[in-house]
Amino acid sequence: MNALHKVTATMILAISLTFVGSPQPTFAQVYTDLHDFDCAVEGCQPIYPEILAQGRDGNLYGTTDGGGKAGMGTVFMMTPSGVVTTIHNFSGLDGQNPDGGLVLGTDGNFYGTTRFGGASNLGTVFKIIPAGVLTTLHSFTGTDGSDPRPGLALGKSGSFYGTTCGFNPPWTAYAITAAGVFKTINSSGAACSSAPLTVGNDGNLYGTNPSGGTSQLGSVFQLTPAGALKVIFSGDFAHGTNFVGGVTQGSDGLFYGTTAGGGSGSFGVVYKVTTAGKFTELHGFGKDLINDGTGPFAGVVAASDGKFYGATTGGELGGSVPNGNLFSVTSSGTYKLLYAFDGTHGYLAQATPMQHTNGTLYGVAEGGGAHSGGVIYSLANGAPAFVSSGDTLGKCRTERRDPRTGIDGDFRSELRDWVGEFQGRVRYVHDCHSAK
Repeated sequence: MNALHKVTATMILAISLTFVGSPQPTFAQVYTDLHDFDCAVEGCQPIYPEILAQGRDGNLYGTTDGGGKAGMGTVFMMTPSGVVTTIHNFSGLDGQNPDGGLVLGTDGNFYGTTRFGGASNLGTVFKIIPAGVLTTLHSFTGTDGSDPRPGLALGKSGSFYGTTCGFNPPWTAYAITAAGVFKTINSSGAACSSAPLTVGNDGNLYGTNPSGGTSQLGSVFQLTPAGALKVIFSGDFAHGTNFVGGVTQGSDGLFYGTTAGGGSGSFGVVYKVTTAGKFTELHGFGKDLINDGTGPFAGVVAASDGKFYGATTGGELGGSVPNGNLFSVTSSGTYKLLYAFDGTHGYLAQATPMQHTNGTLYGVAEGGGAHSGGVIYSLANGAPAFVSSGDTLGKCRTERRDPRTGIDGDFRSELRDWVGEFQGRVRYVHDCHSAK
C-alpha cells in the first residue's frame, strides 16, 4: 500500500490561472487516500454503485469490478486505517464483475451480486464469509432477470431484496433468503434500478429508476415485500432527471437522494421526497461551474451529525473541481463543498459513501491513485461515533462495537436506557434511532 495522502484544514485548492479572481475553497475536513488499487496485483476499478459494508470485526468489506487473478473482480477487506487484503478472486463460474458491493447479513456474513458469470453468465447472488469462502446462492437464467448490478438490501423479514436491469427484459425485483431460496416478486420493469434498494421504517422497499416515470426521465418508487410497486415521483427537467443514486431515509422519515441531471442548475440535484410524492430540491448542481461538482451518480448517506453526505462525478473543465467533489447538505438545504478530488488521489467517485461506527466516512473512487486503478478514501469530519442498530425479525438489536467498552457483540438491552448516558455522543440509526 502506498503512503497515505492527507488533505488537512490548511489545504487550499489550487485554481486555474484563468480564474484567479474566483473564491478559493478551504477544507476543514481531513481527506485521506487510504489505498490505491493496482490492477496488476489485485482488484481494481471499484465502479458504481460499489457499496462498502462494515463487518462485526470493525473492518470494511467491498468489491472491485476488475482486476484479481482472473481479471473478473474481487472481494476485499480493509482495516479502518487502510490495510487491504483480497479475500476472494472471481473466476467466472462463481460470478464476474461484482459492482453492487456488499451488505452485512444478520449471520455476520456478507451478501452481494455479480453482473455476469454464473451458470448462464447472466449474473449471480452470493454469500461470502469474512474469511473469504464464497457460496453462490443463485445464478440468473434470463427468465428471472439478468445483470443484477445494484446489489442487495436486507429486509425486515430477514430476506434480501434486489433488482435486475439487463440488456433485455424481464427487468425484475426479487427476494432471496440466506439459504438461497429465490423468488421473483415483480417483473413490470418499473424497478429497473441502478442502486441498491433501501428498506424504509414501514418495512417497504424504496428505490430509483434512472429512466422510469411518466416521462421516462427517472423516478422514485415504493415496492412492498410482496412485490406491489408504486411510483411516488416522476422526474422532469425542472426537478431532476436520471435518478441513478438511490435513496436513503432520514430521521424525519423523508427519503433523500440525488439526480445526475436536470434541476435548477441543469446538472443534477440533491432532493428530499415524501412517500406521498412531495419533492423538494435541496441543492442544484451547475449554478457554480467553477467551485462545485456536477452530475452526482452517488446517492447520499445519513450521518450521525444529522447531515447527508455524497459525491459528484465531475465539474466544468477549467474550474476548480473537474474531478468531482465530496459534499454535505442538511435537510433544510444548507450545502457545503468538503473536498475536491485532484485526480491523483481519486476521481469519478460514483459510489455512495458510508459511515463507519467510528464516525468517519469511507468510500471508493473508480479512477485515480498511483496506479490509476481507483482508490479507497476516508473523510474525517468530526461526526460522532454511534452504535448501528436495526429492527431484525422484530427485535431491536445492535451489530457494532459498544463505544463504552470497545467490545463487539449483540447488545439487546433496551436502547432507550442508553440515551441519557450517551446524549450528544451516540446516535442510533435505522429503525431504533432513540437519540440524535
